[in-house]
Amino acid sequence: MEKEIKFIEPSVAISMLGESKQLHTFINSGGILLGAGWEKKDLVDLIQKEGVICEIGGAACRRMGHGLVIREPGSKTQGDLLFVEVDNDKLEQYELECAE
Repeated sequence: MEKEIKFIEPSVAISMLGESKQLHTFINSGGILLGAGWEKKDLVDLIQKEGVICEIGGAACRRMGHGLVIREPGSKTQGDLLFVEVDNDKLEQYELECAE
């Protein structure tokens, strides 16, 4: 069963980022998750870049606290996805509001 992709607006994605100046991310590199810290301001710049797609991640990435998925223009493989640390309470609140 394929999961439904839940696209979100850049402003919503930005609002879900934590308060820290640096946030943790993962990329999938050939079946291995590689973690890296990103400056929050650089993530905001990426999210606001033309053609970038933001979506709410599935259960596995959410369990890891990385519920925001960013696809840059031209992304074609799973390795092109950036999984970003978010404030889970804000993510859950957003989903509750959308369900109403």
